[in-house]
Amino acid sequence: MKAFRKIMNLIPLMLLWLMMTAFVWGWIFTFLTDAPREEKIVLFIECDVPGDTFIASKLEARPSDIIRLAQVRPFSYSMMSSEAIRNADLYILSESGMTEYFEWLSPLPESALTLGETYETDGAFYGIKVYDAQSASGILTEHIAYEDQDYYLAFGRHSLHNTENETAVSDEAPIYASLLFEIE
Repeated sequence: MKAFRKIMNLIPLMLLWLMMTAFVWGWIFTFLTDAPREEKIVLFIECDVPGDTFIASKLEARPSDIIRLAQVRPFSYSMMSSEAIRNADLYILSESGMTEYFEWLSPLPESALTLGETYETDGAFYGIKVYDAQSASGILTEHIAYEDQDYYLAFGRHSLHNTENETAVSDEAPIYASLLFEIE
């Protein structure tokens, strides 16, 4: 009975050790596989994205001297305050999301105005329609679970790959935005 009690007393320590080990290995994995902001393109999508790895792999397939990693971040309440989402390069947002996240958005670069129907507010263009709720048609419909409203592609105000931001290191965001329209 004493041996059983000794083992039971060790269980909290074993669980703590297990949690610490998982945390450390998770941090190491992230450290080894993640890229600095300057070398990755981040796409935030304001709905469920069953095909996030498919979309990321298609974006990564584009040869680039600057971008070596593409991340697709689907909407999650736990990520609402995440700095990574606030600093995303591209967004796919619902019409209501365009208002909700407006402070994170940049006016469209000139090169993106030809991609499709635009979303205009305050006398500037902020989004390109990527999904029409009425016709249930748009880009990447097999990989994004759009809800019943129109969705727009927008550019991040803090993106390092959009020259609308004065701290930008490249002008890759419009190129990757146009690539989204080519993925089948």
